[in-house]
Amino acid sequence: MRRQNELKLRSATLEDAHDLWLWRNDPVTRANSFHGQKISLREHTRWLQKSLRSRRRRIYIATRKGERAGTIRFDFLPPKVIQISINLSPEFRGKGYGKLILKKASDLMIKKYPDHFQKALIKKGNQKSEKVFTSAGFLKIHETEEGYSVWIRNSH
Repeated sequence: MRRQNELKLRSATLEDAHDLWLWRNDPVTRANSFHGQKISLREHTRWLQKSLRSRRRRIYIATRKGERAGTIRFDFLPPKVIQISINLSPEFRGKGYGKLILKKASDLMIKKYPDHFQKALIKKGNQKSEKVFTSAGFLKIHETEEGYSVWIRNSH
């Protein structure tokens, strides 16, 4: 519980663009992503600017003792679905922070939007993400022919 309390969530800002870009282009991230190609910092910064202005997207940065540990994004989809995407700083991987960040942020969304379902798409073979989402209370409900599984968590 102590490590959970060390984690803070804050809204992402444009100052986070470089770290988010590095994490996005990290080989492990790309291997587990549906869009695995590298992107330029310029392209990523434009995406982030647009995302920060969007009313249908929230991006948070998880910090531990002032260090950026990871990011979690919530996309609001009709009808009352919040799709989640999470990515950790390479330095924080394999230490249990994925579960802590996901649980903290997911609980926050349940408080703010109790009538919404939370959904995640996990690429086939990404067992680490499956373990993280399972430990945070998500259930795998479907596997698609496109190579991913659908996971949900509701507030009920």
